[in-house]
Amino acid sequence: MACGPAGEPGSFPPCGGRAGDTAVFFLEFVGFDVGPDYVGMDGKPHGHVTVAAAPHRDAPPCFGTVVGTVALPTRTATEYRCTNDTLRVQRDARHGEGAYVGHLLLTWTQDGIDYTVSAHGHTAVNLALVKRLAGSLDLLAPGE
Repeated sequence: MACGPAGEPGSFPPCGGRAGDTAVFFLEFVGFDVGPDYVGMDGKPHGHVTVAAAPHRDAPPCFGTVVGTVALPTRTATEYRCTNDTLRVQRDARHGEGAYVGHLLLTWTQDGIDYTVSAHGHTAVNLALVKRLAGSLDLLAPGE
């Protein structure tokens, strides 16, 4: 997992930070074991998923294509296939869109917060992983 340690009093908690002027939650999990049909970074079976939460904004979470909606146990998410890295992404990414290059992504909004779960790669196996992860999340208010 890639969450920093708790810092000095008043600093961000582990997995907290900023994207521009916005406070965000971002958890990245890399290098976990996957089967041979999982396509990760560089086209290899290398696990890479993210979970993020940030205040809602009326913009897509990545540069890419909306595939449709996905029914999860307690919510409906929008599925995106985020483009691979390009000069346009490098030039235009200003609000965290670059974090999802090459990812398959599920996102939904609840109580003014955009939630995103993604995995590197665009395969049925990767979608099954992201659906399972997104469907297993329990959303808690701060302090719960």
